[in-house]
Amino acid sequence: MNVLIISYHTSPFGEVGLNDAGGLNTYLTNTAKFLSEKCNLTIVTGEASDNFSSINIKLLSQQLFEKEALMEEKINFLEEFEKNLETSIEFSNIDIVHSHYWLSGLIGDKISKKYNIPHIFTAHSYGEFLQLDTHLRTKSEKKIIQDATRVTASSKYEESLLTKKYDCKVNDISTITPGLDKELFVKKENGRSNKILSIGRIQEQKGQKEIIQLFEIIEKQVLDAELYFIGGPSGNEGREYLDQLKHYVVSQNLEDQVKFVGALSPEEIVKQLNSSKLLVHNSQFETFGLVAIEANACGIPVVSSNTNTLSEIIENDINGYLSDSLFDEGVMNFIMDVLCNESYFENVSEKSVKAAEKFNWATTADKIYDLYQEVKFS
Repeated sequence: MNVLIISYHTSPFGEVGLNDAGGLNTYLTNTAKFLSEKCNLTIVTGEASDNFSSINIKLLSQQLFEKEALMEEKINFLEEFEKNLETSIEFSNIDIVHSHYWLSGLIGDKISKKYNIPHIFTAHSYGEFLQLDTHLRTKSEKKIIQDATRVTASSKYEESLLTKKYDCKVNDISTITPGLDKELFVKKENGRSNKILSIGRIQEQKGQKEIIQLFEIIEKQVLDAELYFIGGPSGNEGREYLDQLKHYVVSQNLEDQVKFVGALSPEEIVKQLNSSKLLVHNSQFETFGLVAIEANACGIPVVSSNTNTLSEIIENDINGYLSDSLFDEGVMNFIMDVLCNESYFENVSEKSVKAAEKFNWATTADKIYDLYQEVKFS
């Protein structure tokens, strides 16, 4: 089976946590590894990156824009990207088009109609999540979703969003849970300090300022507590937000305890997880929450204010704690127990590892392949 995967706005093998590289990149990198055992994958991107070929995987970059380009700039190259595809891809040999994110979906929708090829769309994020979203994106997403042969959802929450906000029929949705790199994200018996992590791109919608404010309460009771932010800013607004966060840290005299370490490799993130005791997640807008299961696999419980998708991953006092507010009394009690009671931490740490056992990228890829087979032969 020959599959064309469109990842227009970001090269899937780029450094995660920097610019527009996030969960989509992790998803594509890991699923491609297992899908290539059964399919021939041609992955196309507009972002400048090195082309490469491996067994059943070919990455083709059109070199249209640099990874630092703003999303508003990337939109301007869509027409050129589409024209280039016409000359570089033999569509008569393509069995499935699988597009990721709405900009890719615009291209996938056109290809599907023009060449009568089944189109699978995976959004990863939605205009509904963004308060300052443009009408263009929301309108485009609805059209892509309603035209697609099948739409994938990563969680029950996303499935509900698709039916209620995007008028997608339940039968057109395939809910496929993302996975976990079980060789990489492993708990190690290293010495852990009272280090708290926040992992993700620096964006206002991720709620990093509230995490700092939460830490202000924690550090008054746990004197050796530290807070590390892993991830770089996304776009100009992200860079401005990072500056605001740094200024706030200085104003509160927290420079010695709060660190912004930028984007790290997956291997470095695993090291950070295995030297920490807690991950705090404050983004309300997620289709799943990969970072939560990665932290759990390393024995780290997760505190989050996202009671939508994270409720499908986190169970209170088992592998983390969920509340509508980070400043809830239950959240504070859980954090104090994790940081100050070693036996309690070890208990939730082991339960966290166990909770992550069911997630596997191989299983995710198998379900995607089954979907490919279904739409090809239906």
